[in-house]
Amino acid sequence: MSSTKIIATFNQSGGAAKTTITQNLGYHLAEKHRVLLVDMDSQASLTAFMRLGEVKLKTEQTIYSAITEETPLYIWEKPIYGMHIVPTNIQLAGTEQKIFHDLTIDNRQRLKFPLSNVLD
Repeated sequence: MSSTKIIATFNQSGGAAKTTITQNLGYHLAEKHRVLLVDMDSQASLTAFMRLGEVKLKTEQTIYSAITEETPLYIWEKPIYGMHIVPTNIQLAGTEQKIFHDLTIDNRQRLKFPLSNVLD
């Protein structure tokens, strides 16, 4: 049985402090635990907070690739503020259109498969 805990912050509405809560919760948890942040917002605010906003990310270096192309999950090579991150960029905005008609996989499972390789 895995000792890994998954914590998700979710809210459809904008301005609900999802990114702020995620980065602060991650920062404090990283004091005693291993933390992996997965930026699932095409605005990439969490990626920017982790100082990757100016980095020209390749598609395979983002969550977009793992969700749409089923490539291995890319985790940024160096911890930042004691946390690891799966970054994103504006390309994530097109994910819904790309996967909507793909019936080969249950869309509710698209994140489960890439994350399964990093769980304890």
